Amino acid sequence: MRVLVVTTYYAPDLGPGAALFTMLCEDLVRLGHQVSVLAAVPHYPTGNVPQAFRGAWARRETTAGVDVTRVWVPSVNRADLWKRLATFTVFQVLATLFGPRRNYDVVVAGNPALEIFLPFAVLAAARGKPAIFSVHDLYPEVGVRLGIFRHRSVIFLIKWMEDFCLKRAKCVRVLSDGFRDAIRSRGVEDSRILLVWDWLDPDFIRPLPRVNSLSANWSLDGRFVALYAGNIGLSQGLECILQAASLL
Repeated sequence: MRVLVVTTYYAPDLGPGAALFTMLCEDLVRLGHQVSVLAAVPHYPTGNVPQAFRGAWARRETTAGVDVTRVWVPSVNRADLWKRLATFTVFQVLATLFGPRRNYDVVVAGNPALEIFLPFAVLAAARGKPAIFSVHDLYPEVGVRLGIFRHRSVIFLIKWMEDFCLKRAKCVRVLSDGFRDAIRSRGVEDSRILLVWDWLDPDFIRPLPRVNSLSANWSLDGRFVALYAGNIGLSQGLECILQAASLL
């Protein structure tokens, strides 16, 4: 099968999304599928595009058997929401322009639609290609709870784009059962909701000796240590950890 994956972030970008999509694409190739990727040039999490990836509208390369097309996005401060939205817009336009040059049977794209709506609409919906829409969080709800989306018009637009993708996807993939009710309430039939756990090897991250070079370098031997391994962002609520630490 010829698979087109649309994702803003792909290795060597950091963050879980880039790693997961990269592993998925490379494993699909090993299973015998032809995989093409439309991604932005590396820029996450800083927003800064390395010099080597500047100066061209698009770059095409083959990595681990995956045909990767990286389109240009501007270097911006990701803390500035409007500049981040400008990056999303540029990516969508360029991905839509370069996407039709790929040959594919099915489209795989991950939400939020705020990042991939236009290529999804053109490369999947308009061309009649079946699409898998992978839901990693609920939009616009998460942005509203965090106070990022405040204006009614913005909230309406984001919800409309998300609903467009949800309703036109052949399959909506969720990463936990907790998403089912929310996705069902958006007009998606149970038959189109598919639970697929994140494809991680549980043996890859495992307990190692408590005393090691890292604990020695940071004078952690013999101390009580709390480890947080995950994203550090607005939605993680890490201030609770600091408050707990102060109480203890």
